[in-house]
Amino acid sequence: MEQRPASSDDLRARLASELAHTLDAIARADGVLRRVELETGKAIFREILNSGHDGETRRTGRRAPGDVLAGLPWRMKRKLVQLCWLLAESDGTLHAAEEAAIYALADRIGLDRRTVALSQPALNLPCPGQSLAQPVEPGHLSEHLLAAAG
Repeated sequence: MEQRPASSDDLRARLASELAHTLDAIARADGVLRRVELETGKAIFREILNSGHDGETRRTGRRAPGDVLAGLPWRMKRKLVQLCWLLAESDGTLHAAEEAAIYALADRIGLDRRTVALSQPALNLPCPGQSLAQPVEPGHLSEHLLAAAG
């Protein structure tokens, strides 16, 4: 039985789902989802989804095997990792678990560790204001992102 290629809407939905769960894993790696991480995650989610890429490779016209995020062009993968560093540092600290989650993402999508290390912004972000530092309920960024994506 021949498999039908996934439609653009199917690929976009898979990209949204995988992206939401990836951002959620990074944001909650320290055990708490804070409002600043929620807002940063929403901005990253919109940025990547509105980039026009859906995980389909341009040369072959077929989706990359495995993770839809792995099908993004190299430049978009690098941008995603840069934005994930910002997400991880948005609460004013970079936890080892957040850093490990970013490197795990890079391994999953095929970015080398040197590129990931060079993608880390040299920022010393101040601790967010009290309202942004508050934990968010429910504590899953992916729920908020997927609800917003419709």
